[in-house]
Amino acid sequence: MGAELKITDAETLRLAETLAAARGESVEAAIRGALEREMAVRELDLAKTIAAVREISRRFREKMPAEWHHMTSKEIMDSIYDEDGLPV
Repeated sequence: MGAELKITDAETLRLAETLAAARGESVEAAIRGALEREMAVRELDLAKTIAAVREISRRFREKMPAEWHHMTSKEIMDSIYDEDGLPV
């Protein structure tokens, strides 16, 4: 059973045909290639975001008080805020 993709927007079809012609491939191959490239960019962006978050976490752990190192986030929050959410 084959899959089907219907392009009803004239500009989208024009772009797909132009890309296909420029690359010397079918419209299907051009669309697949463009989608694969976009997914690769998204994966790279996600990897960069994850690396940045890990670096921020690493720097925070270096600077956080020693007594927090073996506490859960709830325990830390409970130690700095009272039951009304105000600083202790």
